[in-house]
Amino acid sequence: MPNGRQKTCAQAHTSANLCNRDVVIAKCPVSCDACPSTSPPTSPPEGDTCKDNFFQVLLPNGKSKSCFNAANNPQLCKKWTEVAEHCPLVCGTCNLQGDSAICEDGEGKIILPNGLGKSCMQAQNNPSLCGKWTDIQEFCPVTCERC
Repeated sequence: MPNGRQKTCAQAHTSANLCNRDVVIAKCPVSCDACPSTSPPTSPPEGDTCKDNFFQVLLPNGKSKSCFNAANNPQLCKKWTEVAEHCPLVCGTCNLQGDSAICEDGEGKIILPNGLGKSCMQAQNNPSLCGKWTDIQEFCPVTCERC
């Protein structure tokens, strides 16, 4: 860890906060449910919902990125179409149906500006998160009653 402490992948598996760090995701992708996808992302089928993928997408440069990375660094959405397609909620690229976007909570966690990852389940259990963070409102529109 950057602070000099050692952590194991087993610890990451049982502590969601550890999996909010890129270094842990890179070293423990199985424990953090962040294994890279080797197939290119596909567009959602007609009538399917718009949601972020919880696994990483493999980029043409050989590196992989997750929606957690895109939430922390929105420039990834602009630089890589693969990221924008893989993380439509985080990147704001949901396909439109009629006059309104498909509304569904994101999967996994979104990294907030304070560095903590939060899931829609956590927002459901603690509604004040919706009022405090616009990132949560965008990632969890159903939970935060934005649909």
